Amino acid sequence: MKCVNENCKDDPTKSIRMVIATEDGDLACCPECMREYEKQRDEFMDNIGNDEWYNKWMNIDERD
Repeated sequence: MKCVNENCKDDPTKSIRMVIATEDGDLACCPECMREYEKQRDEFMDNIGNDEWYNKWMNIDERD
């Protein structure tokens, strides 16, 4: 299992500081990762209508 923070590779089930991040049961390994996940989520939601940003986030090359 992987932490919801895209920059963290830790397994949250191995942490005593684990936090439930979503209603689906996704986990953050600590409160700091939870806050970073919330920033990442908000940035995604704020930019989902921006095709250039979205394609970069999804690693889509517009030439494909």
